[in-house]
Amino acid sequence: MDHTDNMDRVNKQAEDWFARLLAPDCSAHERAEFARWRDARPAHAEAYAATQRLWDRLDGLADDDVIGPFVAEALAGADAAATHATAPAKPAPRRALRRWAIPTAMAASLLLAALALYQGTRIGVVPAKEFHTGDAIDSVVLDDGSRVRMDLATRIDVNFGTQRRDVDLKSGRAVFDVARDGARPFVVEADAATITALGTRFQVDRDAGEIRVSLAEGVVTLGRAGDAAEAMRLTPGEQGVYSLRDKQWAKRKIDIEPGMSWALGFHVFADTPLDDAVRQINRYSPHKLRLADPTLAALKVSGSFHIGNAEMIARALPEVLPVRVSKDGDDIVLARP
Repeated sequence: MDHTDNMDRVNKQAEDWFARLLAPDCSAHERAEFARWRDARPAHAEAYAATQRLWDRLDGLADDDVIGPFVAEALAGADAAATHATAPAKPAPRRALRRWAIPTAMAASLLLAALALYQGTRIGVVPAKEFHTGDAIDSVVLDDGSRVRMDLATRIDVNFGTQRRDVDLKSGRAVFDVARDGARPFVVEADAATITALGTRFQVDRDAGEIRVSLAEGVVTLGRAGDAAEAMRLTPGEQGVYSLRDKQWAKRKIDIEPGMSWALGFHVFADTPLDDAVRQINRYSPHKLRLADPTLAALKVSGSFHIGNAEMIARALPEVLPVRVSKDGDDIVLARP
């Protein structure tokens, strides 16, 4: 199930729960079951809160040309149900419910569906979108003006709503330059890790066994899917690392520039072990570097190099390291002098 399908399912569950809780025969057991559902994931609580906001919009919409007929039909059914009710299941929302006291679940469901139609007609709903890269770095500008720089083999699913801006990083690595919107947090999900920002610049990297979040500007909060509590907060120059095995965040100080330099088209190495530098260089180049001697792996390399051309980088390496460069077919071999 993709992110969009999951959000649709959660929103439908929220509407069903809201309608059920308004019904006069809703039991204490059902209310406890609802509380467990709501607290299970932050997305559940947010979807329920959005449903409540939709419900509050009933006030004054009876004469609206789009939703008016739905309001009238639901109110008629609810008036009949209210005749047999003794007390409301919860406080009535403002003037809209004064006419009908206790709604039936069917009437509430009908109104919620109508309100969703109203929002889609009056406000406009931005459809979910997918962006992905293959063997080239690419950039995309999202509907809110946020910019995303996507590394090779990266995929994101984007779903913007009226309350949140959701991005699911399915694979790869991306730098997010987030447009400020105080009313809509920008939330990136990667597996069970969640990263929340309003306006900031950060990188999210899905690697084997962990999610790494590096913050260049602003502030982001880190959390876990299904846990409403904030795990930690990052400030510029910090990196949060989420272990997929332990389901925990850890934080450390880092040098931001080398890790995000790929987004600007450069390798920036600062005392980087040669085997790690070779791995990064080979990622972007059709021609590959190879170490002829395993003892070369521990050599440290520093400098800035354009990505995508291992041959040019190899010609520069003997200037900074005790290595000899030779060709072996399509490979470029680094050996001891």
